[in-house]
Amino acid sequence: MAAFPTDEGDSFSSSTHKWDYDVFLSFRGEDTRHGFTGHLYQALCDKGFNTFIDNKDLQRGEEISAELIKAIKSSMISIIIFSQNYAFSTWCLQELTKILECKRIGQKVYPVFYKVDPSKVRKQEGSFGLALTTHEKNFENNIEKVLRWRAALCEAASLSGWHCEDSFPEYQLIQGIIREVSITKLNRTKLFVAKYPTGVDSRAEFVENLLDIKSNDVRVVGIHGLGGIGKTTIAKAVYNRVADQFEGSSFLMNVRENSRTDCSIIKLQEQLHFEILGSKEFKVHSTSRGINVIKERLSSKKIFLVLDDVDKLGQIENFLGKCDWLANGSRVIITTRDKRVLTSFENDPLIYKVVELDQHEALQLFSEYAFNKNEPEANYLHLTNQFICYANGLPLALQIIGSDLRGRSTHQWESELEKYKNIPNKEIQNMLKVSFEGLDKNEQDIFLDIACFFKGLSKNDVVDILVACNLYPDSGISKLIDKCLISVEFDKLWMHDLLQQMGREIVQQESNVPGKRTRLWRYDDALEVLTENTDFQFQNLKRINLRGYLSNVQNLDLSNVGNLTELDFLMKSDYFPVFDYSDSKDLNLLDRNFAEVEFAWNIHQGISHILSCGIHVECICPLVQDLSTDAHPPTSIPAFPICSISNTVTPSSHLLNSCLDYPPQPQVTVPGDASHSSLPSSIDLPNNMTDMFESRLGLPSLRIGSTISEGFHLGSSSVAHNFVSDDDSDYNLYSPSKKMRKS
Repeated sequence: MAAFPTDEGDSFSSSTHKWDYDVFLSFRGEDTRHGFTGHLYQALCDKGFNTFIDNKDLQRGEEISAELIKAIKSSMISIIIFSQNYAFSTWCLQELTKILECKRIGQKVYPVFYKVDPSKVRKQEGSFGLALTTHEKNFENNIEKVLRWRAALCEAASLSGWHCEDSFPEYQLIQGIIREVSITKLNRTKLFVAKYPTGVDSRAEFVENLLDIKSNDVRVVGIHGLGGIGKTTIAKAVYNRVADQFEGSSFLMNVRENSRTDCSIIKLQEQLHFEILGSKEFKVHSTSRGINVIKERLSSKKIFLVLDDVDKLGQIENFLGKCDWLANGSRVIITTRDKRVLTSFENDPLIYKVVELDQHEALQLFSEYAFNKNEPEANYLHLTNQFICYANGLPLALQIIGSDLRGRSTHQWESELEKYKNIPNKEIQNMLKVSFEGLDKNEQDIFLDIACFFKGLSKNDVVDILVACNLYPDSGISKLIDKCLISVEFDKLWMHDLLQQMGREIVQQESNVPGKRTRLWRYDDALEVLTENTDFQFQNLKRINLRGYLSNVQNLDLSNVGNLTELDFLMKSDYFPVFDYSDSKDLNLLDRNFAEVEFAWNIHQGISHILSCGIHVECICPLVQDLSTDAHPPTSIPAFPICSISNTVTPSSHLLNSCLDYPPQPQVTVPGDASHSSLPSSIDLPNNMTDMFESRLGLPSLRIGSTISEGFHLGSSSVAHNFVSDDDSDYNLYSPSKKMRKS
């Protein structure tokens, strides 16, 4: 197959074009009908290609028939067989002109130079020159037509095709043509998009606009979004719409999954080479050599490439290198769950984020799978809406659930709804879990914390909590956003409902025993773990949620909880019972409301770390025991800067530690022999410290220095009033302290 320079010219979308024929043969009947063309036609038919051939030996008139024009337009491929007398036929020249018009809307055109020199055709020399001179005389009143024929001959002779000389075996030429037609048809065969492509066309059109096919620059477009959102489906639809407008195209699916070994990467490189060049002569033994071979052989072609499901930059580089070699007009689409893959790519791609289906689209898609029509049955409408709410616009979930429910009774639907709420669908979960498994341990912890505790909460508040847990949230949250695992709207952290369900399911799978899991977000589980006598060692438990409930428990005794040394934070309810924490553990408990905590005298360090907790430390109110005995020497007690210290308190050496390292701090000395020493009725702080606390904590004036400390008395026998909180939210957080380990 001899290759010649090509000129594609202008093009526009042929995405809706339907082919009636695989191949249209243009030829001069008296030259080749009963020879080469006849043999080629038979070979094409034998291989199953629907081929059009004009069987009329005598072509009458100067204009080609409407039947021929229709056949040309509806053919995927046209093969022009230039023979010695081809140009003498005005019918053939009109066919040629029409074929080249169709080439501009996506038809593939191959010339065959049968015993004629391609240069003679291109320059209109020899018999071709004589034929055109004759036509100029015959059409001297319509010379523009002859000029169009000359231009068409020049253009067609510049395309890649076959040159059959006298000494070349015709059967080999025919075999080469059959092979090329097979490859072309394979590449032109549309990809299956979806059984019910609801919402796909509008999103594909948006991506096609970003590609801007008419522009002659090189352009890369990224499609990113949550797993199961439809990225691949959209890419397939776009591929079907525009692939015909390029000299070569390739759709490499599941790049992430197929890039685990060098051998699998090389197979993808071979697929790319074959789909664009139609050659299996691509044998390399390393990925790095494969990159260079692709660059050398494809750099002169206007190509369209789709890299599907990429999760690392190196996977793009395995095919494109630095992407500095693509020919003008080439286009690349990359689908990924991770936006960072796109933003780190040197070509600065345009990015389209796929959004969930809206209510109308979701209803239609679900109904197609569940009812085989675009709307639900009347008696299923209420349940349908509940399932749509559960799927929350995720096409994969709508497809799986709708298919699962098809043909089942309303009673079964009700049962399945409750099951889905409590037992996640494994197929949906596995699709979503891919993104989670791509996170490092720190990012996984942040994701699980948000899924279990922090969805819907202020990003800034959550960051403060996670910072104190040494989870590096500024970096981690950003990565979760890029991977479409969470989003931030109006400073609130959000995630898709099915992602939250997946995250909680991951934690539940850690153990069938709640106390052996790392996180407890259900109130009943948490209360059971913290109140019942068990033999479990809570060495994994790091986070507990008790928010949104009014506890009937009067005292929460943590002394029986054997090994809570890893606890980072506890989310609690508006009302909270007294803690009895009399064992020497390094418990990092912090709350936003008011709780009374009973400490033993020998855990001074534990209190220190509990109180040095960050922005919400003002809410902690320890219950001070009467531990004034001769055994305790005098001790300096740093004052709690936000509270007025009541003079009814019996002090002890472990009373308080400052929540901020802000020198100088006022000190109170407790005499070693004092059984009931009186403290100052108040401790006055410098104005700048007062301002600092009010600013940092976002609090109204706390009347620091006043003898009245509403809600901040130490040693109170009842739970303090909720003085700080001025919102009606149903959540309250413990802001975590720096992590400690028992020495």
